[in-house]
Amino acid sequence: MVVFIKQVKQPQAMIIVIIIGIIATFILMMFGTKADAHTPSNDIGELVPMESTAYTWTGDPCANGKYPRIGICAAAPGWIGLTCVMYENNDGHPGDLIGIYEIYDTGSDYRIQEGLCIDVYLDSKEECLEWGRKQVICQIIDAKG
Repeated sequence: MVVFIKQVKQPQAMIIVIIIGIIATFILMMFGTKADAHTPSNDIGELVPMESTAYTWTGDPCANGKYPRIGICAAAPGWIGLTCVMYENNDGHPGDLIGIYEIYDTGSDYRIQEGLCIDVYLDSKEECLEWGRKQVICQIIDAKG
């Protein structure tokens, strides 16, 4: 949380502003965020059940400025630049590996924005329809290539 202060001449006022900032940050941390698949304290991420959908190219670049290709996906905006390891959902446990996807993009759907859904890029509308909606297990990790 960033607080802009023009100029504070009284030390008591500065202390009050700092305390308000700390309290506001604490409240946002406790009530303003949801648990997601990537936690900074866990380098390998958590295995999290999610939904997966698919999309195809519309002619626009991805959110990171690059063009979509096989092996990329769309996810929560804060995950762009990370990697999604996706497994089949075997009754809430990871099954066979589906794929490893670089997160280049995000979507306007609230499920993607909130980290509840991973949208995999495929080359055609037919492939997207065949993919459909899947319940998967995802692990968001810091990895490239």
